[in-house]
Amino acid sequence: MSVRGRRPLQGQSGLTVAEVLVAAAILAVAMLGIAGMVPRAYQNIGTGGQITKAANLAREKMEELKNASYNALLTGGTPYTDPQPIEGVFSRTWTIEDNGLPADLKRITVTVSWATGFGVREVQVMTLVAR
Repeated sequence: MSVRGRRPLQGQSGLTVAEVLVAAAILAVAMLGIAGMVPRAYQNIGTGGQITKAANLAREKMEELKNASYNALLTGGTPYTDPQPIEGVFSRTWTIEDNGLPADLKRITVTVSWATGFGVREVQVMTLVAR
């Protein structure tokens, strides 16, 4: 009998060194494949964060404009722009139009844009406001 009254396992064998090495090689290849995706995933998270921030800035300005009185919404051909970039990155512009719309209706368009390594990206929201 073996230690503590147990009998050794019979008819079963462990893994050979070759089997362990093959399993380790397969695991290493799988881990390298996953590790290669990490930088791209990190970049996508950053891009998603920028899009979310831009959408929130656009909605914030839209709510501010919608809460103003109808007569305070001055129409014009020139877009309004925030005087400074928001957080040093985002540029926000908005236009208020009544051209081509029924009477007592105005269209508000808010655009938030920012530069990336792949060019300028933007988020735009639009709504109609009635008297």
